[in-house]
Amino acid sequence: MLLVACQTTSGPGVRGDVDDAAVWAALEAGGKVVLFRHGEVERGPGAGDSLVRDESCARERNLSSFGRRQFTRLGEAFAARGIRVDEVLASPFCRTRQSAELGFGRFEVREFLSLAEILPESEAQDAALEAADLIGNYAGEGNLVLVTHEPNIVLIAQKAVGFAHALVLEPQGGPFFEVIGVLRP
Repeated sequence: MLLVACQTTSGPGVRGDVDDAAVWAALEAGGKVVLFRHGEVERGPGAGDSLVRDESCARERNLSSFGRRQFTRLGEAFAARGIRVDEVLASPFCRTRQSAELGFGRFEVREFLSLAEILPESEAQDAALEAADLIGNYAGEGNLVLVTHEPNIVLIAQKAVGFAHALVLEPQGGPFFEVIGVLRP
């Protein structure tokens, strides 16, 4: 397994015991980066291959109906709380694009968010460092949303998250950031 040096300023953990209200308040203040794992995926025979990239989405593993609901509800929660989202970036895989579209109605594809498991080790390391640098240097008034895959989140922040969960990050400059808390659907 590859490992990018920990980019967090406070270690790989989360600030103390942060409750959901504190995480939402941080997002309301703006200037944060929200690092999402895509929603739950289809499973079983005919569900597609999680390691295949297919523009038509026919051969890829796609969101399940529950995964689609997860991101629809997340988008509704952001809207209900008036959370400003300046930009949404997603991995080129269908499940991440679907999650971004359902949650935020828009997205731009970025290759550096592509599934680390399909990349040569050096490319996966470079992609994770590119993501960490983007996170650490984010300076928008609203929030930046990144939708990617669990292995990427582990490489970037050394923390695993469940489907449709997100790390809410405070940029610290350079490739450094602090994990404020976990946003759960």
